[in-house]
This record gives sequence, structure tokens and C-alpha cells, in this order.
Amino acid sequence: MRNLYIIGGFLGSGKTTMISKFTQRLLKRGKRVGVIVNDFSTPLVDERYLTQIGAQIEQVSGECVCHTTAAVNEALDKMKDKDEIFLEPIGTHLDVASAILPEIILHTADLIVKPVVILVDGKKLNEILKKERWYILEFIFQQLQSADIIFVNKTDIMNKDEIEEITKFFEEKKAQFILGSAFNDMNTDELVELLEGRSNWSEKKFEKDDQALFIHYETYVKMQERMKWVNLYFTISADHTLITDKIVRILKGSLKDNSYLGHLKMMLISKEGYVKFNLTRWDEEPQIIGVYFDKREWKVIVNMRIEADGDLIEKALEALFYNLSSYKVNIINKEVIIPLLKWGKFVRQN
Repeated sequence: MRNLYIIGGFLGSGKTTMISKFTQRLLKRGKRVGVIVNDFSTPLVDERYLTQIGAQIEQVSGECVCHTTAAVNEALDKMKDKDEIFLEPIGTHLDVASAILPEIILHTADLIVKPVVILVDGKKLNEILKKERWYILEFIFQQLQSADIIFVNKTDIMNKDEIEEITKFFEEKKAQFILGSAFNDMNTDELVELLEGRSNWSEKKFEKDDQALFIHYETYVKMQERMKWVNLYFTISADHTLITDKIVRILKGSLKDNSYLGHLKMMLISKEGYVKFNLTRWDEEPQIIGVYFDKREWKVIVNMRIEADGDLIEKALEALFYNLSSYKVNIINKEVIIPLLKWGKFVRQN
């Protein structure tokens, strides 16, 4: 029998970090691990990074897994030799479990589906609640309602007052939750115990309220259109610290004041190593991990999900490549995708 773990959550909630931590644990125990990654285009930073740490990766690109059960089943068929499989839906998914699990279970008899985990960035949720970004709250509330387990992530970078605020929020909703940090392995053991059935934790679903009613289809379409997807793929000859600094500084300088950042993921890959960079808010310190040597030839992948005017994004990208033009740069792919929905399917508008 194979285990399937669904790790969902809004943009920047820490899904890939959590999956990478679990993957490394399982690989050390001799397990064979597969991950199904999902986004609008390719190449994906998540796919390249999870491959580096030893997992088999299958991609579902161009649409949410919620709308393409056949693609998920095809990916699962390619992982018949894997013991543990993770499914990471796109950050703007809704109830991924009820959308795909019935058909998956019928298709794959040897699959044990583990409790659905929904991650939420505690610090960002506090900020969103105060600023009343209704379209983001709708997504987050919908995702939380599909959770068997709620993991409030990134509490290691929250102060005491922020933790008290988010704790009160979930307690008022009568939801059981775990406060922790995927990046620093804070309370992830408790989550593992739950997923492996070694806990006495009793499930309580996140309660519905007036703000968490079922989202009308047209409203969902409009929300998707607000969060644009930026995909860059190029090669460059320069020091990796210089590259990451320039890219982030230029994008931040161009976009910070007039945008909402879902996530900015970047990966630099050479023959000898890699550097992975992750940013989920403009004013935070980025997470940087990697295994690298002093090389100057890099393949660079940038995946960004952002709410901003399309012309503003294009100007930011023009400024970026203008400032990088003094180095040897070969742009392989540059696209700004406006996610649209048509008869339940995501389509690309470049």
C-alpha cells in the first residue's frame, strides 16, 4: 500500500518547505518518495529543488489539480514503486480533497489517503485580517474548511502578541490547530504523529461563518485573475550572491509599493550545486538554502505569484534584464500569465 499526503495552503504558507522536510525524514528511513507539484507553467523551482533532495517529481502544469483528476491519476500511475507520495496543489486551490479524492480512490486501489493538512502563514494571516483583503480571506477560509489538520506555520518569526492574536482567532472558530515552523522543525513531530495515526488528537473542522460561504464561480474567476504568475528562466555568468541580490532588489524596488506578494521563489543551478531562495513578503528576510561552489555559470528559475498591474510587472522585468545586461545573459523563457478559468479549467493568458 502507498500513502498519499495532501499538503495545501495559500501562497507562501510553506507547503514546499514542509514537504521537503518530510521527504528528507522519509528518505533517511529508507522510504521511496514521490511528489506531485502543481502550478501554471514550467520550469518550477519546487520541482528542481525536490529533485535535488532525492524525490521523484511529477508535474501537473497549466491548471489546478482540482480540475484535472486524470492528470493526478496519471502521475500516481508513474509512482507505483513509491511508498510515500505528496500532493502539493497550487496556492490558490479551494477544496482539493473533495474535488479529486473520490475519483483518485476509485482509480488507485492501493492508496491510503492521509488526513488533509492545510498550512497557513500565521504572520501573514494576521496582516490580511487587519487589512481586510477579502479575496485572499475567501481563499484561506475555503482551504481551512477542507482541513483535517491545520498547521499554523512560521510562528518562529512571530512575536508574543501576534501569536496570541492568531491563537484567539482559531480558538474563536473552534478549530484545533498546531502552532509551529516547517523551516525550523518546530512542532512538526506532532504533525507527523497525527499523520501516522499515533496521536489522540480529535478532529474539529474549521467552522463556517458569514465570510466563509461557498465561493461563487465568477467570484473565484475574478480572484484568480488578480494573482498573476510570473515565470523567468535564463542563464547568466555572475556570482550567485550578486545575482540574487540584484534580482530581489530590482523587483522589490519596482513592485513593493504597488503590489501584494504571494511568493517569490528562485533557484540557481550549476553543474556543481544549487542555491534556493524564497520570499513571501517584501519586508522579510529571505530563506536561502543550498549546496554550492564558487562557480559563475548558473541556470536561473524565478517563479513569482503577485497581485499587481500587468504593465507594472512588465516594466519591472524590463528594468531587471536591463540591469543584468552587463553580464552574459541568455533569456530562455519570460512570461507573465494571467490565470483564467474556462468551463472549470485554467487557461493561460500571456
